[in-house]
Amino acid sequence: MSMASFIDDETLQEYISESLEHLADIEQDLLAIEEGGAEIDEEIVNRVFRAAHSLKGGAGFLALETIKELAHKIENVLDMMRNREIVPNPEIINILLNAFDKLRDLINNSDTSNEQDIDEFVTSLVGLTTAHLEPAAQASVSNMIPVIKKDGSVIFEVPQIDLDQAKKNAQNLYLLEYDLIHDVYQHGKTPMEIIKNVMDLGTIIESLIDIDKVGTLEDAPINSIPFYMLISSIIEPDVAPNFLDLPEEQVHSIGTDGKEPDESSPAPATEAEVKETAPAPAEVETPAPAAPLPPKPVTKPAPPAPAASKKPVPTKSKEAADKPQKSDTPTSLRVNVELLENLMTLAGEMVLSRNQLMQAVNEFDQHSIKLAGQRINLVTSELQEAIMMTRMQPI
Repeated sequence: MSMASFIDDETLQEYISESLEHLADIEQDLLAIEEGGAEIDEEIVNRVFRAAHSLKGGAGFLALETIKELAHKIENVLDMMRNREIVPNPEIINILLNAFDKLRDLINNSDTSNEQDIDEFVTSLVGLTTAHLEPAAQASVSNMIPVIKKDGSVIFEVPQIDLDQAKKNAQNLYLLEYDLIHDVYQHGKTPMEIIKNVMDLGTIIESLIDIDKVGTLEDAPINSIPFYMLISSIIEPDVAPNFLDLPEEQVHSIGTDGKEPDESSPAPATEAEVKETAPAPAEVETPAPAAPLPPKPVTKPAPPAPAASKKPVPTKSKEAADKPQKSDTPTSLRVNVELLENLMTLAGEMVLSRNQLMQAVNEFDQHSIKLAGQRINLVTSELQEAIMMTRMQPI
């Protein structure tokens, strides 16, 4: 069964239309980045990065492999640029301009895009990325790492540099396992909506529809269409399934070696140890207060003094119980989705700024330290303002 069986013309046209919108202001933004030089405007670089990332994410699902590969290579350069590993100059910007022009041509001719030759552009972009890495890390650009689930199944291979960049940006890696039938279509969603939601939460490194598991027309009818995405995100593992709207068993944490940690053996032992140690102090502490309590009411009911001491105890507890009941202070409020997305974006920028500062400190780069400090100051102010806005929402 081919990918064409899953892709309707409406989805393809939606992707083409949105992609051309992303590319509309690319030339202007790249020229602005060139003009800024070492004084990198992260907002503009992030905007261009998101454009390339959106093109790559949609192309992965639509099996537009040539578009996906070229967008991916552009994305790597821009990611290093926003991390200040690459300082823009006319030569670098010219390479990016040519690559984006080719992307526009591929999208306008998407039906034949997989047959077009992009070796010239890929070579230039890969050379640019490699030249700005430390010698020991240069092999990571071409070194492919298999992404392996706990059961040993290999989903796909990704360049090592993608995993390294996620680690450098203090991001977690997740392999998301969607079922296009049960997790998407039966919930009234489209694959492009799922992809957009994931891109709001992190970076899509690779994606794949597992055609082999779908079978052929001669095979028995299937009831699932597996769709995998490898993403990097600042979201922590304990809340990732909720953010991604997926069952916990379909969100696999992946290490920088590309493997899902096999914790089947050590995990139960650790939990058992915790369970054995946790109740122990609780059992020792619980009897201790329980033992002195019975003697007090037994010995003090006869004298009048204990009777007086008993009255304030229930009176105080009733007053304490009454206070929260009388309080009209709201315990929850509604927050606009755009505000939450802004908070997520600012949190991500804070992590990136922190990493840039740590790198600058390690390299004793005073100029970069100053720039990172200024960026952290700006993001902190914006984050504080966004948090204050959550208290100004209508209840």
